[in-house]
Amino acid sequence: MAQMTALALALGALLALPAAAQDRSTEAREASARGDTAAAITAMREHLAAHPDDAAAKKDLARYYIWTGAYIEADALLTPMADGDDEAKALLAYNAAWAGRIDQALALNADGLAQDGFQAHYTQAIALRQTARGYRAWPHVEAVDRIKPDSQDARDLRRGTRQHTASEVSLSWGLSDDSDDIRADRIALSAAIDVAQDWRLLGTWSTGSYRAPIGGGYQPVSGGTRIDEDQFWLGAAYTPAQDTVITAMAGRSRTDLESDTLGLLRIDQRVNDDWRFSLGADRDRLGISPRSVSLGLMRDRYLAQVRYTPDLYWTADALFSRQDISDGNERSEIQLAVRRAVVRSPRAWLDVGGEVQWMSYADAPGTGYYAPDNYRRIALTASAYLPVNPDAGFSLRAGAGLQRDESFSGWESANDLAVDFTSRFADDWQVQISAAYSNRAQAAGVYDARSFGVRLRKQF
Repeated sequence: MAQMTALALALGALLALPAAAQDRSTEAREASARGDTAAAITAMREHLAAHPDDAAAKKDLARYYIWTGAYIEADALLTPMADGDDEAKALLAYNAAWAGRIDQALALNADGLAQDGFQAHYTQAIALRQTARGYRAWPHVEAVDRIKPDSQDARDLRRGTRQHTASEVSLSWGLSDDSDDIRADRIALSAAIDVAQDWRLLGTWSTGSYRAPIGGGYQPVSGGTRIDEDQFWLGAAYTPAQDTVITAMAGRSRTDLESDTLGLLRIDQRVNDDWRFSLGADRDRLGISPRSVSLGLMRDRYLAQVRYTPDLYWTADALFSRQDISDGNERSEIQLAVRRAVVRSPRAWLDVGGEVQWMSYADAPGTGYYAPDNYRRIALTASAYLPVNPDAGFSLRAGAGLQRDESFSGWESANDLAVDFTSRFADDWQVQISAAYSNRAQAAGVYDARSFGVRLRKQF
């Protein structure tokens, strides 16, 4: 009788506890098992608020964060535990791999990989498939399949690695117009095909047209309102090292009036987890308006791009470019941007930041394009990703700012908005639909402009 009374008192005391103080870890794990990761995160966070020393619960919560892309939160949970807990260290490596911190992931994963463990091979595959030599992930994919044959984990890893490394062909169509009635459209067929372990063959064929009304100053010099252009490119991408890609292409552009040679040479280098850069030079048609195309204008461009990612919060980008145009003009440009991750949840990702831009031409020859002497722009930016399901989602980007050149009496608005919807279907197919609006500087002037595009991609 005394024992039953004591049990009743203990049960009553448990039921009398506030909800936040009760053990909700089982509820969280059950939610995770049925695929409701958002509910699992909520329940496990409430559990840890009442039981802050529950190491197993912390590691499970870190897993839920990783599955939803909340790498910052996972890192904060796992880093204090990693020195004395091999499982926490393995999860920290796994998190770093998904977050693109490849060097950190490989270093943390080395001990586990030596023991031929399932988690270590999985992490190694995630990290390596993001490098220039993504094919190096495949032995680890096979190891995961060997350790857990026909498991959902093994199938997901194989599918994701294929998406990173497969050859592909794509068909795209795009249309743009602005408030000065300059209209351009183009359809393109592109291919990137693996022909050897470190070599990928690249090719693109496209055809398009440029239109502008008579009397606006942008119509073709040959008469009428339209001029057509076809392009063909052929080249290759070579990966001499795990973090290096060298791309070279040559091509030909043909209009209703003449043809010219095109070319591209670029090196993309990931230095480490913090730094990567691209250096390039290319020659292309100055496809801005019917007038610039009908005049046969070509431009030689030289550019350098740098990205700095010091941690999981911040990303900074810089672009420096110069163009030599065949009408004797020169163009210089600098763009700087920084953004910070502020939301990572199952329902949305959100980054906020800012941009500055400066652009200058040596002359304004009136040959069919906007050529300011001192164009400046500053803007606040926001970008978001809203998943619909694991294979589809919306990407949104917005900028609100001010712009000015030497002809303005003061600063004027410079805003833009873009949205992409991407969906993968039948495993190897992907469709992307894009739309954008801008009232900042366009190629032909500071006008409102709209664009729309569709891209269908097939991997094999």
